[in-house]
Amino acid sequence: MRLTRPLTVGVALSASLLGAAAGGTVYASADSPPSQLAAPYVIRDASGTEALSVQLQQGVRNTGSFDFSVAGVGDWTGVITVAPVSARISHLKGISTGLFEATGATTPVPATVRMEGEIDQSHNSAAVNIWVSQPGHPGQAHYLLQTGSPPNASQALRAAQQALTALQHQDWPAIWQMAASSVTDRYTQDQFVQVMSGQQQPSMSSASFSGHRPIAVVSGISYYTQPITFTTGVGGSATTYTASLVLVWEKGQWRFAGTSQPQPSS
Repeated sequence: MRLTRPLTVGVALSASLLGAAAGGTVYASADSPPSQLAAPYVIRDASGTEALSVQLQQGVRNTGSFDFSVAGVGDWTGVITVAPVSARISHLKGISTGLFEATGATTPVPATVRMEGEIDQSHNSAAVNIWVSQPGHPGQAHYLLQTGSPPNASQALRAAQQALTALQHQDWPAIWQMAASSVTDRYTQDQFVQVMSGQQQPSMSSASFSGHRPIAVVSGISYYTQPITFTTGVGGSATTYTASLVLVWEKGQWRFAGTSQPQPSS
């Protein structure tokens, strides 16, 4: 049986994305050799509506540069003081006169941002109080950007097994129920079931996990990639493939984001 297309219902985690996030860019000063510049550190609130990107690396010209965004409101940018507490823990504190660009606007306006909190890169966690000014609004709005409980591998394994079982039985309503927001924001359940039922999908006669991978954090978002092996057909027409399930951590749950392109097993 020839596999015609993979089930890719969401955002797949690509090697190029990981490389871009991990590699950063190269920064060189006039009196020193080039050094690797760490990418800005990104944290996201447990609610998913707030995100803060800040350059934590000490000694580079943009240390403390930040971009704070609130969904449906806008973005604040500026520079804040970054004080290292340890190799992986940083304290943010200070007042910045920066810029604010409202959602849908094209011209930024001056704004004030006050910030106080702590980022722990070892556990991808943070709690940061942020006060911001916004044109047309008196006083300052307050946001508490706080990451939720960190995801763990045992939760990811359970969610991956649930997704694999649903895929094997082509249970599209179950897949939609555990799908990432990139899917559920685009399709209703009925629309999704209709789309998936209209595609030619491989009939899995068997499917199982094939090893494990660690949780990866990319731009403040946690992903889990679970390698799988599955067989289509039976007897002499059986063909075995390898692929990966991709899960994303959203609002305290592992959600199914899609699969990689299946490859025939050698």
